[in-house]
Amino acid sequence: MQHGIGRWVLGLIATGLTTLTLTAAEPEAFLPKLGEVKIDGDLAEWNAAATVPVRFASCIAQRRPSHTWNGPADCGMELFCGWNDAGICLAGFVADDDIRGSTEQDGVELYVDARGGAAFLKSPYSKGACQILVRPPVGDEAPEMVFGRADGAIAGAQLAGKRVAGGWTFELVLPWSGFPGFSARSGACVGLQFAVADYDGRDRGAIEPLVMSWHAAKSMFENPQKLVKWTLCDTLPKGALMDLGAVADIGIPAETGTADTVRISLEMGRTLAGQVRSGTCAIKDVRTNNVVAAGAMVLAKPAAPWQESAVGRFDWTLGSATDGVYTI
Repeated sequence: MQHGIGRWVLGLIATGLTTLTLTAAEPEAFLPKLGEVKIDGDLAEWNAAATVPVRFASCIAQRRPSHTWNGPADCGMELFCGWNDAGICLAGFVADDDIRGSTEQDGVELYVDARGGAAFLKSPYSKGACQILVRPPVGDEAPEMVFGRADGAIAGAQLAGKRVAGGWTFELVLPWSGFPGFSARSGACVGLQFAVADYDGRDRGAIEPLVMSWHAAKSMFENPQKLVKWTLCDTLPKGALMDLGAVADIGIPAETGTADTVRISLEMGRTLAGQVRSGTCAIKDVRTNNVVAAGAMVLAKPAAPWQESAVGRFDWTLGSATDGVYTI
């Protein structure tokens, strides 16, 4: 089975300290229709959902100087996204080696926009768009769901979650009644974005010492235009020409100094990892349209607790690469 990653742009400044900046055009993300989901914190029934990995260093939107991120087992997240006749369905596994309660800032932020017309993905937030904070289960306390504003609260929303090896899970359903005027059908669009905040005992009262989000988006609580546009569909589309959108993420080092090789990583969530058998990487100079590097990606299972996912690796030998813009 083949998939196309599509429209990722790499800016390379090759003189002095090499700085690499990865940007992407708006992805074509697809939100598949699921069957009935039992809200109990068990993610075994989410295999048909779109899965979004948020666990690269390039996902770090904020990090206090005193906080060290020790990799995706320290803090990372995988989102499971879909819809059904009941509402918008979201779930996640959060890797966290030091889970703290609601007073100490561990948690997940979910952003949803299901407004139609001119208000869609536009400021300000209003009825039909919401920010949700999900706190982890700690001790005897169940997970908690808090809506960011009064006009974003959704009556009848369901939440469950539990502690598991390496972290914690959550599942929730937001009923369609909370999105007035939205018609839940294949082809309709919603906006979704995700962030995870990590607080460890070593942080000693610091405010939001670490925040990770998809593509390191910031200030989403006041900028719904930073949400990703998702198109509702019956099943996830497949094929060599389909853009993977948000269900795969490319990671590169922010700076390489005088290194001769740049390691490009492709991170996949559980759903896509179960389908992929091989991968290739090609890097093209935007100015000349010439392919400057290409080859097979080495696929592997990442370390626990992410062993159900997959990663790809490709080492780009810079050689005679010059200042410019390249596509991956």
